[in-house]
Formats: sequence, C-alpha cells, structure tokens
Amino acid sequence: MIWKLLFMLALLFTVYQMVRRKWRSAIGIETPFAASPEIRRLATAILVVMGLGIVVHFVLNWQDAHEVIRVQVVNANTGQLTLYQVQRGSIEGRHFRTTDGREIRMADVERMVILPLATND
Repeated sequence: MIWKLLFMLALLFTVYQMVRRKWRSAIGIETPFAASPEIRRLATAILVVMGLGIVVHFVLNWQDAHEVIRVQVVNANTGQLTLYQVQRGSIEGRHFRTTDGREIRMADVERMVILPLATND
C-alpha cells in the first residue's frame, strides 16, 4: 500500500515539474537546473523498477485470487459437513461461487472453514 502512495506522489511530482518547466519556458524564464544524463538515466531506472514492482504486485494478487481452495460448510445445529471447491477470490462474506458455477449462500447457523486444496503427492 505504501508503494502505491509513493508511486502516486512521484508521478504527481513529475507532472508538476513538467508543467512548471513548460510554463517557465512560455514566459521566457530559464530553468536554473538542467538534468544531467546520469540523473535522467537514474530517474528512468527508478520508474522502470517501480513499474515492474506494480506489475509483479498485480500478477501475484491475480494468482492469489484464482487459487483453488476447499471450503467446508459446517451446519452448527446438525453437524453436517459439505465440501466445495472454490477460487479464493470468489468468496464474499457469507456467499461464494464454486468452480462448477454454483452460487452458495450460507445460513446464519452455518460456518465456513477454508482449507488448502489437497495435493496427490
């Protein structure tokens, strides 16, 4: 979360500097500082690293949301267990969608237990 905030601040600062430089050149004021090629390369490298970090973050979140897990619904009154396979991102509060497309809404007396998908190792 902090990286998103830092990225947004860096982007806003960059846009501000660009607009300020255009405005100063339009009214004839010279900018006192011209960035050297090393500083430009460093800034470009920082932006590339930040962009790659954002892409990695979104890919990992997508993978986590599409992970298939087991959800065990337990009826507290009867003790009946029902097992479903669900993508992690489809769980929303007291309802979820199974991998085969069924929409499951739990009653107040039912409890959800989230389990990892069993592997055949």
